[in-house]
Parts: sequence; C-alpha cells; structure tokens
Amino acid sequence: MLLILCLVAIAVAIGAYAVFKQQKFGAYPEGERLARVEASPHYRDGEFQNTVPTPMLVEGQSSIGIMLGNLFSRSPERLRPEQALPVERPDLKALDTDKDVLIWLGHSSYFMVLGGKRILVDPVFSGYGAPFSMFNKIFPGTDLYTADDMPPIDYLLITHDHWDHLDYPTATDLLPKVGKAVMPLGVGAHFERWGYPQEKILEADWNSALRLDDMLTVHVVPARHYSGRSFTRNKTLWAGFVLETPETRVLLSGDTGYGPHINELAAKFDGFDLA
Repeated sequence: MLLILCLVAIAVAIGAYAVFKQQKFGAYPEGERLARVEASPHYRDGEFQNTVPTPMLVEGQSSIGIMLGNLFSRSPERLRPEQALPVERPDLKALDTDKDVLIWLGHSSYFMVLGGKRILVDPVFSGYGAPFSMFNKIFPGTDLYTADDMPPIDYLLITHDHWDHLDYPTATDLLPKVGKAVMPLGVGAHFERWGYPQEKILEADWNSALRLDDMLTVHVVPARHYSGRSFTRNKTLWAGFVLETPETRVLLSGDTGYGPHINELAAKFDGFDLA
C-alpha cells in the first residue's frame, strides 16, 4: 500500500510538472530582466509589493473556505440576464484613425484609437479567462472579435499577467499585427517565451513615462493588486496606464483596489478626459 501511494504521488507530481511547464503558463524573469525587476524600489523580499499593506484575504477567511462556499452556496435568483443583452460590433479595420475612439470589448479589454494610433488593451479572445477552457468563461456578447478581426495594432498594452488580462492564444495570434507591446516589469518574460522579439517588448516600472512618438506618451502608474499565472505570486508587476496625447488624457486603472495612489494620480495629472 505504501508503495502504491508513493507511485501515485510521483505520478501526480510528474503530471503537475508537465501541466505547469506548458507554454501558456509563460515564464519567470531571468537574467537582465530579473536584474531590472530586483532593482525596482517596489520589489522586496523576493516579490513586488503594493504601496500599502494589502492582505489577500479578510481576517477569518481561508482560501479553502471561499472555494467551498463558491461550490456549494445557493446562487442568488436572476444571477444572469433573462435574455441576451444588445451589442454592437463595429468593423475595427474600417475606423477612421483621425478620430479618437474607445470600444469596450468586455471585462477589461478595450480597442482604442488615440492620437492616430491603434491601441489594444488586455485582449482576451479565447472565450475564457483561465488556464483551462472549462473555467471562467467569457459572458455572451463579449466574445464578438478574434485576432483576425483586428487591424494592425500600434501598441498592445497589458496591465498584468492574470489570465483574464493576458491570454496566451490571443497574444500569440496577435504577434504578426503588433508593433510594440507595453507592459509592467517582468511581464515581458511571458512574451519572450511566446515568440515576441525583444525589440517589440517595452517594460517599465511604476511612475515611468514612455514617449512612444510625437503624439502619444504612456505613463505606467501604480495599481493595488497582485500578479501570477500559477501558485507563485508577484514575480511580475501590475500597473495602470495614463495615455496622453496633446489633446486627450485617458486613465486606464488596471485591476486596482482603492489606495493613496488614486489621490496621487489626481494630483500629478491635470484631470482626465476619460477614466
């Protein structure tokens, strides 16, 4: 019996290793990229830190308790709409790049034209925001586009590496169309493993300003959150973005809880046209 249990444990360990080594889980920062991560003032004790203490769970909660509650608690009535919500599907390839526009693609995904540049933010076109397709399925009406429907993308913006913001099939399908991919520190390790050449990857720390061209500056700003594509957390940074042209300023907060950084952004930037 002990031998059988040992063999089962070994088989499970080998299976888990094989799963987590799949391309879609990405990669941790190494070499020069890791050196940049470790040099960040926001990286301490082996991981990135929020600007204020941010516990993962409310006192008295446990991860197991939350999962059991989600599985066995009775769902509220009318949890989903009784009929499909109306949606529009503009032809993104036909949009006039002389006009600023933002189109919500569902959850935290956006297509934008700003300062004549086409920008795509946190796209998820695979139909689910998880490692496996049976989990965290996308809501009906927010799955209208694929990578093939995208025009050439000047700038792909990724706020952090959680599955519902950084989708492996989408990122790889978009590769031929992306000019530059902009992301917080460390996230480039995933993109490099997925075939993006280094010259396409722009990584930056909080409070950095990337002047991408004469018409567009992207400010990488703090968010209050965490990161990770498996059980190891916070080896890559999470962020929001302020997109600034001579005429327009847009705040994309990324996934964030409230904190002092909200007032700091208000003080630093002279208002936003859209947040």
